[in-house]
Amino acid sequence: MTMRKSVRKLIVAAPFFFQALAAYAAVPATSAFNTDPVEVHVAERSAEAFAQINEILCYIAQTKYDAFVNKGPYRALVDSNPCKSNKDDPNAAAASSQDQTSGSNSPNYMTWTLNVTRADNASPEAIDFWVSGAGGGNGSKMKIQAHMVVSAGASASNPLGLFKLDYIGYPVVGGVVGTTSVMQGYMAVTLQGGKPQLAFYDTSSNNGNGGGPQVQRVVLDRSADGTTGDGTTVEGDGTQFTFAFDSNFFHRKSGASDVCYSRTAFDQTAWSYGLYDSVTGDRIVRNSGFPISVTKNGNTLHGYVGYWGLWLPDGSTLSNGDTVTRESQNGSAGVPYTLFEAGGRLTLHTRKQVTLGSIAGIPLNWQTMGQNNTPGTQFEVHWDSAQHAFIKTRQMQQQQGGTMQWIDINPPVALTSSDFGTQQDFQAFSQSLGGDVRIALFNPDHSQATFSDTSAVQLVLQTLVRPDDATPPPATLRCYESCPDTTQLTAANPYHAPGTPNNYTFDLSSMLLKEGSTPVLMTTNSATQFQFGLQTGLLFDPTPTNLNLLKCDWNPAETCSWKAWQALDHFYTWETGPNSWNQLTLLKDGSGNFLKFDSPLEVVFSYLASSVSLGSSDLLTKVPYKDGSSFRLEYAGFGQLQGIPGICFDPLSNKPTACGPGTRWLPQFSLNDGSVLQDATDNTKSYLSKALAKEERMQKQPDLTNCATLTLPTSLVLPDQTGLSTPTGTEPAVTAAPAVIGGVLQ
Repeated sequence: MTMRKSVRKLIVAAPFFFQALAAYAAVPATSAFNTDPVEVHVAERSAEAFAQINEILCYIAQTKYDAFVNKGPYRALVDSNPCKSNKDDPNAAAASSQDQTSGSNSPNYMTWTLNVTRADNASPEAIDFWVSGAGGGNGSKMKIQAHMVVSAGASASNPLGLFKLDYIGYPVVGGVVGTTSVMQGYMAVTLQGGKPQLAFYDTSSNNGNGGGPQVQRVVLDRSADGTTGDGTTVEGDGTQFTFAFDSNFFHRKSGASDVCYSRTAFDQTAWSYGLYDSVTGDRIVRNSGFPISVTKNGNTLHGYVGYWGLWLPDGSTLSNGDTVTRESQNGSAGVPYTLFEAGGRLTLHTRKQVTLGSIAGIPLNWQTMGQNNTPGTQFEVHWDSAQHAFIKTRQMQQQQGGTMQWIDINPPVALTSSDFGTQQDFQAFSQSLGGDVRIALFNPDHSQATFSDTSAVQLVLQTLVRPDDATPPPATLRCYESCPDTTQLTAANPYHAPGTPNNYTFDLSSMLLKEGSTPVLMTTNSATQFQFGLQTGLLFDPTPTNLNLLKCDWNPAETCSWKAWQALDHFYTWETGPNSWNQLTLLKDGSGNFLKFDSPLEVVFSYLASSVSLGSSDLLTKVPYKDGSSFRLEYAGFGQLQGIPGICFDPLSNKPTACGPGTRWLPQFSLNDGSVLQDATDNTKSYLSKALAKEERMQKQPDLTNCATLTLPTSLVLPDQTGLSTPTGTEPAVTAAPAVIGGVLQ
């Protein structure tokens, strides 16, 4: 009796399953491209009560626990980002669009200690785990302890298996674990009358938001083969759903809402992708870092160091010059390295010119300017080739409670010259184009520019500056806009007055930007706009040639620094702040050489209607892209391809809708398996994409006729607190390096 892959992501309408695909003939049939499994699940509104447990089970899947049965305790670093239950939340999408620092895609690790045991092949499998660094809401942390017993593995007749998972979470304050729980729950699949029944109960303290505990309850009764069943869910706010389904249709009722869906007609969305070599079909793997340990004040800390900086549990910090040890898997002595840390990081920007026609339809985040050059309203716009205009489609608005959310502009509105005010450049940011976007608003004679598909657009490739680069930064860097004033770095406005020249130097020995002899460092700032760190305007080498290129067209005696986006091939920006991704972290070996970690891979996807799948047939008239539009996507590692734009969906109708409370934020399109993506820096390299996780949404029926034979349950018993069981046992000490990082066996 196998226990492998015995616990799977759970969806009410249909179980999680692995989808077999036909072999892609362009690469070997035995290659990873053709053999890597595809996870598919059905998303349904009444299944939202599963969000928290699905998140936990996604974490568990990253631990690869089935590979460690009876092998003793081990540690895993689990990245919470791919498993977040709010990834389809429009508010989360809005927050992501506002975070334009280098760390917006950095991993967020939790430390898991696990012990997996099984007496023999006829006995249940027991998994005990302890989680450090789990989020408890409102920035708080929890220590989670759990015990799971798997008594039967997944099978064709019961793809959920039979198991019981008990968990409890305690608050962590100042590094001390509390004794009063803030979360507790259980989930179980048992046989009832020969059929598998799922029960889920969770109670939490509402993340400290008041109003008493939040309780979620679920019961699902289904046939052995999963084709028929019924159930009831109760969400934390008391919303209740009842449902019933057979092999063809799904009937759901909640209050006055009574709807019928097809179980044979679906819309599909891909949530994660792998990239593969276009010839061999091998996975594209990034060398992004490795686990380390360090002893501080008599305590041994286990962390991770990589391209995004240093991560240590519970916000612990190290100092420049500290010794860290690369942890080994076999318990042998690890390799020591010297930590080199700077409180900021310098980035080299290399300009790349494309045309408006090549980015037609791709969303750009653009912001108006208020009085005194203060930030104004943020819009999502795109270039429309047919109308020869930029079109405003969404506006960022603050909602009740302070959250920001995209609100659709209906009908969309074309930008006019008056919208740009005194701006000299059209300045935007696009995750789909790799970062900053600049377009000249004026011709050299200072006449208003007229836009067309052939108009020049400036994009940039970003490279982190290292002390061992072959070409170091210039001795002097000049700044005209967003230039930090080292005497005001804790103020609400830490910048010099715009338009005046400010010179800085870059110290290669300390890797710090300096104004005079004072480093430009921001370690704390109470202003909300700097929670993600501070970034300068562009910095450039003030050579006579560069200054001549930046002369103002209407007055050659003045310098128009904004022209650098159109005129200079290279320039720099400096970033500093309290977050690890705002800082430079490197390791030196015993010979004084710096180790190098891979940055995220930038790839170019040329849009073709035939190479993508839309999330809904209703999007056929809404997708603004044209064939040939070039997206610049970022591949941070296996399963982490970012930059595909999103759109809001109604979870009740499963159709596109205006963004607002209760809507979902989904990728606007999905790449078909085998789509070709080009390396952004080496056009001789190309990669194949493959979806690794897909979501299916049932199509709503026009009325209840097709669900007339489905009877909603009235006698199912919802689980309650009597089923709670508190996990016991002491967390084992593990000195070896993490055996799994981000779902990858080490």
